[in-house]
Amino acid sequence: MIEIRGTSEAFVNSFVGRFGVAVVFGAITLAAVPARAQNVSIGYQWQNVSVDDEEDFTDCCIAPFGINFDAGFPITPAIDVVGQLDWSRWSDSAVILGTSVDASVNFTTYGGGIRWSGRGNPSATPFVHALLGAVHTSLGCEVGGIDCDDVIGGDTSSTDFMLQLGGGVVVPVGGIGVIGQFDYRRFFYEDEGANSIRFVVGIRVGLR
Repeated sequence: MIEIRGTSEAFVNSFVGRFGVAVVFGAITLAAVPARAQNVSIGYQWQNVSVDDEEDFTDCCIAPFGINFDAGFPITPAIDVVGQLDWSRWSDSAVILGTSVDASVNFTTYGGGIRWSGRGNPSATPFVHALLGAVHTSLGCEVGGIDCDDVIGGDTSSTDFMLQLGGGVVVPVGGIGVIGQFDYRRFFYEDEGANSIRFVVGIRVGLR
């Protein structure tokens, strides 16, 4: 799951490079959008990742703690260009034959896409979105206080293509928007894929 080799590595590196160029170009283009039209969101996320080949990660992974950040730039009354960055972590520990064993997985994803919002009802704004991006997955473990990397070596992280589809609703409360959001995501790891579902609860504010 965490190895990147050959054509897969070339594809990811090319994608990430082009995505970075697109973000810079988009930022320059969107600088002309009035600040009052932009919006940012921040919130707590819960994520469940299931790998296709469960022989690798039988316990992977419910990540109960995470944070999500996104920014929207309206291009029509109903359509926003959106950029997103989020992070979540799974960890577990056990004592085996008197030796402590700790393991963790960090998921950092970033992407961009389009968000449609139904702004006809002032009491609630439903939205749906589609994003493309990448997920950076890093593994860690310690056995008896010794880092596994120091013993087995090798690369314990990877960056892979990510697709996200989802939506939610924003409810105005006291001048800010309270968000409830659900997303399905597909992580395209080299040896197998993974499905992710996540829930986000947070706030959205307009920049003026």
